[in-house]
Amino acid sequence: MMSKPDSTGTIPEDDNGSLSNLRHRFSGWLCFISAVIIFLLPIKFGGIVGVPEILFFPDNAITWLIFTWPVMLFPVLSSLLLLLVTVIAGGPKINFRLWVSLTWVILALTSIIGYANASTKDFPIQEISHLFGIASFCLAVYFLIEYRPDMKGLLINAIVLSAIFSALMGLQQLIWGFKETLDYVYQQELKTGLKTTAHLQNRLGQTRVYSPFTLCNSLAAHLILTIPLCIVMLWKNPTTLKSAIAMSVTIIFLQLTGYCGPFGFFLLSVSWAAIMMVTLFKFPEKYTRQISVAACLLCALLMFSILYFTGSRGAVLAFGLAIAITVAIFPFNLKARIACMLSVLTATAAGLYFINAGRHLGSMEVRLDYFAVAIKIFKQHLLLGTGWGDFFHEYTILKTFEGTEAPHSSHNFILDFASQSGIAGLIAATVTLLLPIVIVIMRTRKRTSITDYTLDFALILGWTAWMLHSLSDINLQIPGTVATALLMIMLLRTGEQDSGTALSSSRKMSFNFAMKTAAILIAIFTLWISAGRLGGEFQQWQLIQLCEPSMSNQEKFQQPAPAQVENALRDATKAVPYSPFPWATAGNFTQATGNWLMTEIFYRKAVELSPERASFYHRLALAQMMLGKKREALENIGKASALFPNSTEYKDLYAKLSGNMEKGK
Repeated sequence: MMSKPDSTGTIPEDDNGSLSNLRHRFSGWLCFISAVIIFLLPIKFGGIVGVPEILFFPDNAITWLIFTWPVMLFPVLSSLLLLLVTVIAGGPKINFRLWVSLTWVILALTSIIGYANASTKDFPIQEISHLFGIASFCLAVYFLIEYRPDMKGLLINAIVLSAIFSALMGLQQLIWGFKETLDYVYQQELKTGLKTTAHLQNRLGQTRVYSPFTLCNSLAAHLILTIPLCIVMLWKNPTTLKSAIAMSVTIIFLQLTGYCGPFGFFLLSVSWAAIMMVTLFKFPEKYTRQISVAACLLCALLMFSILYFTGSRGAVLAFGLAIAITVAIFPFNLKARIACMLSVLTATAAGLYFINAGRHLGSMEVRLDYFAVAIKIFKQHLLLGTGWGDFFHEYTILKTFEGTEAPHSSHNFILDFASQSGIAGLIAATVTLLLPIVIVIMRTRKRTSITDYTLDFALILGWTAWMLHSLSDINLQIPGTVATALLMIMLLRTGEQDSGTALSSSRKMSFNFAMKTAAILIAIFTLWISAGRLGGEFQQWQLIQLCEPSMSNQEKFQQPAPAQVENALRDATKAVPYSPFPWATAGNFTQATGNWLMTEIFYRKAVELSPERASFYHRLALAQMMLGKKREALENIGKASALFPNSTEYKDLYAKLSGNMEKGK
């Protein structure tokens, strides 16, 4: 039997020593690749899964470097990583990390139920791809940690450096980014004549930090997840401290170079070089503790400041409650627990007061409406759920809150699964969230051999805060944050459970074969469904670029010939034949060019593929009005109004058409 590395990462000699050394070396490279992916998680995978009508693909090296990546690229990468890790890694163990991995595999399998009743197939395919991608990532991390436990530090450092980098990006946006964006939009309006939408103007006028994520609440979720780990690692680990200082100084140097003259650039360069040399080569060991304290304070100041400027009340509340819960879980002195819990809850209340100053509670009331509607949907579709994506369609009918807002998600991890994949989804989602906390409670109550709880406390505190925030926001839909949270849980120390359950040789071989076979099958399925979807989204993006000019491409935009649009539409519909969105994109284009006959044809196809989407019936009715098909237009705008009763636009158009029909016009 081939040797595996011991706890120090060394390989014992055996008859297959050369092969074991090769596997060991290759697994080290896989750990390094994994660390790079982990660092990129919040920076490149901060987009939202489950909004298939909004797509983005970088179109050159600069945009690939600067902007987020397509969310469907994550499951492709994670499945490839799992395939490589499964081949290289040794036999897995039955321990805490395995149970966590299996819960996410079960959650992914449960998500398939949401395909059954889905009226628009884009939504379940995106959701299933995403969740199998998360499960693949979780299994890959499990195999890697079991085979190379000496690489845990590398993975932890990747999380910390990525979180600090994200906070620095948020700081850059706060100081310079908002103004630069406003200036850019103003200049583009002057050049192109295109006016920004009211929604975009409202968002640009706000200063709620969100970079590098798509939404400010997503950045807030990632901060409360990683703040405790960052502070603990800067305090305890000199390697983390040096790396964080070197990275932060380099980022600040690069940012400031654009705002100084030649002499200032020279001073900055000298200062940067001096700090880098001291940090990386001649770190003053006798001042390590003082530097650690200063770094921890600066890190806390930076990350809590950015958290404040995200304006996320839910994140602040979740973090405060998480501290109170985690302090209660861990076996600290009882008086210290009570004092800490009271202090934290008081500080949380003060934080909520300041962050809520001048803001109304409308968004919080709307969330309660989301939850109430999700519960109604769950009761109506107890077994299979309403299908992925159909919370959006049913909410427009069942909502009680006034207005035309219609989210794609209930903004609650558990209710998302309950409403869209039924009772099995409810059970799987609940177990997935609570299992790590239950395991930690059981372990700490048994008083295992672990005496230093600092790192574990930071990891479980971050998970608990992220978990609580997931009950009021769309954290599940952000690949970068979900994967980071899972990795942190996998890095928990579990005392005696780390060694795994002992198995006989024959049972061990059977278990290893079963685990690796299952992992390979999961990776192949994930790669198949996500790669197909990614290719289809790229074809849709090509069609969008051809049909819809934006501020970024308006200057080089040329009106495409009808044949070009037809070819792009054919390629897109061939790649994703189940999707209504290529047809809708082409319909928007023909509507803009006044070709109402083709607009009707395209939107009939879109309605056929998404029969519960009110906006498609509305567009179809507009085309039929222009073609003189008044009765058909009245029927379709009536369907749109029935599907979205809160829309005054649909109601008014229906009333106008009805009146004209009665008058014989």
